[in-house]
Amino acid sequence: MTIYSLSSGSKGNITLLNSDETTILIDLGISKNKMKDKLSQININVAQIQHVLITHEHSDHTAGLKKFLETYQPNIYMTKGTFEGLSIEVQSYVKNTLTIIQPYQSFFIETMKITPFLLSHDAKEPVGFVIEHKDKKVVHGADTGYIDISNYELLKHADVFMIESNHHPELLLQSPRPMQLKKRILGEKGHLSNDDASTLINQLMGDKHTIWMITHISEDCNSDLEIERAVVRHIKRPLQLEIVYARQHEISKVSL
Repeated sequence: MTIYSLSSGSKGNITLLNSDETTILIDLGISKNKMKDKLSQININVAQIQHVLITHEHSDHTAGLKKFLETYQPNIYMTKGTFEGLSIEVQSYVKNTLTIIQPYQSFFIETMKITPFLLSHDAKEPVGFVIEHKDKKVVHGADTGYIDISNYELLKHADVFMIESNHHPELLLQSPRPMQLKKRILGEKGHLSNDDASTLINQLMGDKHTIWMITHISEDCNSDLEIERAVVRHIKRPLQLEIVYARQHEISKVSL
């Protein structure tokens, strides 16, 4: 299985999972044309996409959905709350191939076992996904203010964690953003800070080599240096951790 972060950040999010059996998108938060350009860079034809998983309804995760579905008809998977959070127009395109998924009820796409789990974000019913294929395990956790400890057993010992490390709180508070937005980001239904994210990864990673593909990095309230300082502060086995940065305008790749 190969994992591509095609775009990650507040301007749009899209992840691609490619195996011998199938090609899956997680979220579609960029335009159809941008997506096709990204796919061409990794030699994937847009017609290969058979399945789309949606984490939540916010526009940076669904902005390209309508235009994509005007031409293509992949199977769409999302929670009931996420579907209800979409505009009526987008719902009309989605419902033709929609499967409503339930948190913690696993389902299969070919031989990939996918288990949705609840996140904490200001959306209707946001979820992350645990994807298990052969002997590999990937955890995709999109926007979240925290991940409840009740999820830890499900998430532990993944080969790849796609978890955000969104901001450095001091840089966020010093930014010119409105105070209400700062409070939202810092809240339990906002986004993980560097310290919170590194603490979480430390609790979830096992003794084996682990890849952390860091997603949704703020372009103006964070830096690689601040993320790595948090890693040093909180991760007990940093030499077992490989960090891959998922960027807004670059493609990142992990092969398992």
